[in-house]
This record gives sequence, C-alpha cells and structure tokens, in this order.
Amino acid sequence: MILFCEECGTRHKIDESKIEGKLYKFSCHVCKDTLVVSLSNTQSSKKAQVAVGRPRPAQEKLSDQHNGVGCRCIVALCVSEGGYGALLNVIPKLREDIPAAYIALMHQAPHHIDGFVCYLNGCSPLPVERATDGAVVQGGKCYLAADTERITLDRDGDQLCLRLQSTTAPASAGTINLFMQSVARVMKERSLGVILSGSGEDGVEGVGSILEADGVVMVQDPVSCLSKEKVVKTIEKYQIDLLVSDKQMADAISAQVNAHCD
Repeated sequence: MILFCEECGTRHKIDESKIEGKLYKFSCHVCKDTLVVSLSNTQSSKKAQVAVGRPRPAQEKLSDQHNGVGCRCIVALCVSEGGYGALLNVIPKLREDIPAAYIALMHQAPHHIDGFVCYLNGCSPLPVERATDGAVVQGGKCYLAADTERITLDRDGDQLCLRLQSTTAPASAGTINLFMQSVARVMKERSLGVILSGSGEDGVEGVGSILEADGVVMVQDPVSCLSKEKVVKTIEKYQIDLLVSDKQMADAISAQVNAHCD
C-alpha cells in the first residue's frame, strides 16, 4: 500500500499485513506527523480507508459525470521537490464549477504519478486524471503528468488537446518550460502559471512566456516551501509579488480564474 503524508507529501510504502483488522499508527519519517491507517474486509476484498496526518472529511464529486463546464482558462502548475505536499494542499480545494482546467507537471517517475492520481481523485471534489496523448481538455478537471513526458497544449478546432510523448531523454529547453510556453501560445492572457515548491530551473523560463502573453503567474510563498530554490529564482527573475502559501493557493487560483475569464 502506498500512502502520502498530507502534511509534507512524503510517499510511504506500508506492509498491509501489519494493519489488517486494526488501526495502524506511524510517524512520517520526514515531518514526523502522525499517520493513521485502517483496513477492513469488504466482500472478500480489502478496502483501504486512510486518514493521513490531520483527518479530512470525505468529499463528494458534484456528479459522477463531468458537469460540462467549459474551458476558458488553463492553469499550469510546476511541481518538483516537496510537490506531493503542495498538491495535497491545493488540488482537493480546487473547484470544478469554474471554467478552467488544471494541468500539473511533477518531477516524479510516471508510475508514481499513476498512484498519486488515484489518491487525489478520491479526496478531491473535481475529477483528477492522468494526462494522456490526445486527451480533450475539459474545464473543471485536473490532469497530472510526469516531467519525463513531453507534454504540450494544442488547439484542434474548437477543442483544446494534450499532446504527450514519453521519453527518458530530458528536453534541452526543459519539459515544463516547453509545456508552459505552449499554454501561453494557445491561451494567451487566459493562461495562469503556478510555481510550487521545488528545486532546479525548469519552469522558470516557461512562466516568462506566460507573462509575455499577458497571463498571470503565481508563486508559492517560500516560507511554506519544502524546497525554495525554484520559487526564489522565479521571484527574483520576474519580480513576482503574487506570493501565496500552499494552503491558500486554491482560493487564490479561483479568484484569478474568475477575474480573467469573465
């Protein structure tokens, strides 16, 4: 079983045999937050019921089917070191009833992204999906991809589509840079770039393209970052003053989307 600490985002692999039929408590080996897990048997299969860190109430999707919200804005999120924790504080708080799609690129192996998508989809009010080649981008949805997947946004007639190519060779310009540049090119002033906790430089040039297209760039407040390197580089390069903690980022994103999609 794979669990994610909702406080810092650290990934933990748990032996299910230790927790069958009882509560199992352990401490995150990074932030030391207490994690609580329980397992119950249902129709001869194991169903995990997980409370990670401070327990959150279960959230229900507004509908089992996508609610048909149009997509008039793209929110591109750049995530690397510390990204699990940041996204756990952002995506479950995003709204599915505003005309924006959220696309996050993570510095993680693709198979780790698959498990994280399932986890987020279970605790978020909006649908969370794995980004796939040719997927039609819909408002009120979140898509996750690994930064080893060269992903770009494209327009096909009246539809927005994802183009994705898995590769082990990093793009010379940076995969996240290329993605944000494509968002800026297609969406122009209706593009919103978000730099969350992380190291390195991939994504810094990309948000510059969004600014040049009259889009909006938001940066996680360094105080709330596990790794400050990328956000500090972005702030210094573009004099960004829209700094938001990860716990307040979802509300700030919704406010910016509403302001730019009227």
